[in-house]
Amino acid sequence: MYASSSLNFDFTNCQPVFIWIDSCRMFEKQLVPLNPKYNVTHEEGEFSITENESYVNLTKDYRLNFLALCGRNGVGKSTFLRLLSGRHSHESEYTVCWIDSSGEIACTNSIKLSLHGALVALDSTVHDYALSDLCGNKNLGDYDEENHVRRSLLSVYSNDPALFNLHGTSVFDGFHLDRPTGAVSEIMELERELSEHLGISKRDGVGQLDSIAKSHPTFHVLASIAQDSTFQDLARKGSSKRPLDFETIFRILRDKESDHLDDEINRLIYEGGVQGSHLQRISKGSVSDPQWCRYSIEQYAEIREKVSALSSKVDEWMEKKLRRLKAALWESEHLNLHIWKGRLSKLISFQPYRDYGGKLFHLTDLSDGEYAQIKLLFNLAPMVWPEHACWFHFDDIDDYLHPEWKRSLIQRIATTHFEITSSVAKVTKISRYAEKVNTCIVATHSPFVLSDLPKESVLRFTKDANGKTKIKRADESTFAGNIGELFHTEFFMETTVGEFARRAIKKVIKELENNPNPEIIESASQLFDNVGDEVLRKLLIEKVQRCKELK
Repeated sequence: MYASSSLNFDFTNCQPVFIWIDSCRMFEKQLVPLNPKYNVTHEEGEFSITENESYVNLTKDYRLNFLALCGRNGVGKSTFLRLLSGRHSHESEYTVCWIDSSGEIACTNSIKLSLHGALVALDSTVHDYALSDLCGNKNLGDYDEENHVRRSLLSVYSNDPALFNLHGTSVFDGFHLDRPTGAVSEIMELERELSEHLGISKRDGVGQLDSIAKSHPTFHVLASIAQDSTFQDLARKGSSKRPLDFETIFRILRDKESDHLDDEINRLIYEGGVQGSHLQRISKGSVSDPQWCRYSIEQYAEIREKVSALSSKVDEWMEKKLRRLKAALWESEHLNLHIWKGRLSKLISFQPYRDYGGKLFHLTDLSDGEYAQIKLLFNLAPMVWPEHACWFHFDDIDDYLHPEWKRSLIQRIATTHFEITSSVAKVTKISRYAEKVNTCIVATHSPFVLSDLPKESVLRFTKDANGKTKIKRADESTFAGNIGELFHTEFFMETTVGEFARRAIKKVIKELENNPNPEIIESASQLFDNVGDEVLRKLLIEKVQRCKELK
């Protein structure tokens, strides 16, 4: 990274200005402005940055700049985000320019550049900063967002609840332990397979294995390695030739050590442990709501350590249990029996909750909108926390959101960002967090997002005849723009009417033009009376009227 002043450039408080893409897959010779505050030009190998005097910063009070990427699927919005965050550098040639709060410039390559008409001399000293260091998403990495949020939520929150308790309200009141949905599905699927494989009738087998697994987690651990036929082989080794039920298999496999481990595990999960009468009724299917052991957020690390220690004990027990079978399988069939370690940890999930008058509300009880807000909070925090992170991005940010949540999305991001940075400044007692300006880049298909931003903050992606992507700022004003028009101008839709409705109307119009008999005219009148758009409905009804007059 080259800077205009090697000593003064502030990497803790800078913003992206532009990216010049010389070549990268679908991009070629592209100059893309990244900050609405500046206009950027490129001529004869020299870049020029000037102030955009017409730009009105609507989000300055939130210490945030917005940039929206729009265009059809497949035009390269996601590729562009990967490029800017340094994840395509090995196969691309490009330059990114940054500016700090003092007006100093830094670039990923040494280039000719002028700022407000004055030539900038980039220092020859190379700073050891990669693009990924400046991108807040680096802290999240590549992951399945849904899985990551649900699995890591409590862990992130327990590290510093004050960072997330906006307005003095706790996000969670506590947590308990439970089996994750995946573990329940896994044991039910295994039950179906074993019912046929071991000759257990479906009537006797349904729900039996899951019922045992609820009370005896060590049995669940053994059953969960059945993908390599271990469970079936274990069952056969100690059985007679007659068909077995799962209770019989369970009695063959259990021992004093597994009973002791089951007690330890269940005392962590349920009030009264495995001996509790409530849990016994759960196993028999007579009740559905267990009496969980409830823990405070402060106990998370302690309970996580206990589960980990028990998981190691179960691994040791399972190793001893399977040692003889493992040797026998290798000797007779040359099969190397694989024993999965850490299975217990995967069969126990940590469930955060809010307590409303004794009734627990979990993540699964939240509406999609409420859960979207939780995800936004927990994704934003690690993005803005790193010292050098100055921008972050959301790809397809409006996916699965209710229209009302799309309409308020930019406001929610801005507000949440302000609250988090203020909270970080308060927790860390580092004032620069309260002064730092970040840039948020969103890839979107929602006109609601565009209507909240000025045209300088909107980048339109299109493909030319050669399949190369062209990127430029929006031509027309988008701020507070008409949603229907934005669908046409920025999202390349042929019409804002549903395709099924469009084809039905087109078919009837064609019939009216070719053969306007009374039956077709009557059918067209009935259809057109149902059209929701007032202007379109009037035009169609007028067309029917003209057909009647001609007839």
